[in-house]
Amino acid sequence: MQKVKILTIIIIGSFVLMSISCSKKENQINNPPGGNNQITPFTADFDDGIFPPIEMGLEPSPNIYPQILDSGYVKLVSDTVRNGVSALKITVSPVFQTQSSSSYPVKNRIEVNYKHNNFEGTEVWYQWSFLIPTYFIELDPNLYPIPFNIIGQFHAVGDPSVGMSSGAGTNPPVALYLGRESASSPFGVKLNYGIMNDNVGPAGYFPVTKGEWIDFKMHIKWSQDNNIGFIEAWANDSLITGGKYYGKNMHNTQPHYWKAGFYRGKEPLLPYNNSIFIDEFRVGNTESEVSIQ
Repeated sequence: MQKVKILTIIIIGSFVLMSISCSKKENQINNPPGGNNQITPFTADFDDGIFPPIEMGLEPSPNIYPQILDSGYVKLVSDTVRNGVSALKITVSPVFQTQSSSSYPVKNRIEVNYKHNNFEGTEVWYQWSFLIPTYFIELDPNLYPIPFNIIGQFHAVGDPSVGMSSGAGTNPPVALYLGRESASSPFGVKLNYGIMNDNVGPAGYFPVTKGEWIDFKMHIKWSQDNNIGFIEAWANDSLITGGKYYGKNMHNTQPHYWKAGFYRGKEPLLPYNNSIFIDEFRVGNTESEVSIQ
């Protein structure tokens, strides 16, 4: 599998800045002719020393918050890596606020995203590695009784054919929630799966040890049919879903895109920064295409 190369850089003084297109819109992706249900394998190992690859974007856009890149809230590091020579460090801050509409609460977010042709009926394998540092600040359930930390999710896009102008207001059909269910619960990740109020539920759970890498792998068949769509997932090669967990996982026929980093809320906004390290993000048609050698 070939590494992704960025096409353009701009050199200003002694700093190297990326020429990027991070303000990607939720454009509809038309089904390819033939419908062979295959995706183009993709790897982002961040070893080229340049971020982001041309295929990836950032939310919110650096066009709105230039300090995301300028001040190192998203940067490549060489001292904490899963494989190779570099990994991506994302630090979320109260500075970065997003709000879907005036009726939605303000949240903190920095996420890297990747859009691909995972059309309905496609089976796709995903792998990404992440590390929660030892200095990660956990939420105080007494101060924040209904908060969340989403570190990975799939998100819908618009589909005019069914009257959806965008994916706003839809839940992520696959989402990884970091934290504790209660003050006495272990620190870990809950895998939520399902569409809106139809079949949403926890599909799996795995503990997280701060300072240690987790290799998370998913096998997903994308479908709007409860009897066809499924996910099976592993954390460090341990199956966490008990096999294939069935249920619809698409809001419409358009490909749902992957996001990873930090998306946290709800109000009141959290007053501190938190970081996550990401490495070896891979997408393929088979398990072997995403395996770390």
